[in-house]
Amino acid sequence: MKELRSVTANYAMVLNPEGEAKTAVEVVLLVSEPRYSIDGAGTLTSARNLEDLRFTTSPKALRDMAASMCKMADEADEAARAALAGGERC
Repeated sequence: MKELRSVTANYAMVLNPEGEAKTAVEVVLLVSEPRYSIDGAGTLTSARNLEDLRFTTSPKALRDMAASMCKMADEADEAARAALAGGERC
């Protein structure tokens, strides 16, 4: 499974079809995942490969995504509290 290592962004001004200037946000997610191998002596080794995932969006869509992620974090916290309390959630 990929693990999030860092988040950064690039910004650009673009013209829409009506000729209006709009801000475009390129979101860059740096992720890594382990790669395992066995060398000639039979020793298991691991290394992490770093890669970037990029997408472009508008500031509004970025805010909407952030709100969705906050909701996911709240739900994860609630699930953890329920699990520690012995309850279950569907």
